[in-house]
Amino acid sequence: MPGAISVGGIPYHNLLGLGNPVETPLRFDNIQMWLDASKLTGADGDTLSEWNNLIREPASNTDLDMLSTGANGPQLFLSTQNGLNVVRFDGTTADHMQTGGTLTWVETMPWTAYVVARRTAGPTVFGRVFYTTAGELGFTDSADNFYCYAGAASFPQIAAADNAYHVFYAEMNSDASNLAANDTETGTTDVGTLNPDSELFLSHNVSSPLAGDIGELIIYTDSQSSDEVDVITHYLLRKWGLST
Repeated sequence: MPGAISVGGIPYHNLLGLGNPVETPLRFDNIQMWLDASKLTGADGDTLSEWNNLIREPASNTDLDMLSTGANGPQLFLSTQNGLNVVRFDGTTADHMQTGGTLTWVETMPWTAYVVARRTAGPTVFGRVFYTTAGELGFTDSADNFYCYAGAASFPQIAAADNAYHVFYAEMNSDASNLAANDTETGTTDVGTLNPDSELFLSHNVSSPLAGDIGELIIYTDSQSSDEVDVITHYLLRKWGLST
């Protein structure tokens, strides 16, 4: 567990009421981002101006939070999946979020991402769940398909039925990247070379915005073992009511 994450000597997960770290993503080191819609408060349909990253080092560093632009932003919907809140994006480029400052960790590989998401609109275009020029995850322009990408002409895709929530896992690791949906993997694939970027977007402000929901996003700056992947995947499957 990353002991450095504390405020006044109090472990950050305790300060936020996040529970036992053994039962959360804090069980493993090198966690950089944790966005959890179930922790958000407000009224049903509220427009979000900010989505706080539960991992801040130091805790006062708001550069790691996700921010909306002006009056635009996704909406909070309460008790939507397994009694938990989600953040909904409407499929327009205005309706996106991006980090408030520089993220040096997106400029290096490997990193591992987990996301709970679904697509709610038809597959006429790609729908980016999150994006940096170092890599991205999202839904393809074909029905029932999800992808990860980092600049290669070909990239791994996996079946993921539209309008249903899924737990996606992606390891961005040059020639050994992997992708999974609900604990089913594609196998390692070359996803291309790294293109450094210092910002991270939810949906996107220029092209291929997401029409759909995000429930949770977790990013680590390492290549996780199969046991670690299994722990986080099943934590999310159970939490979001997606276990088989």
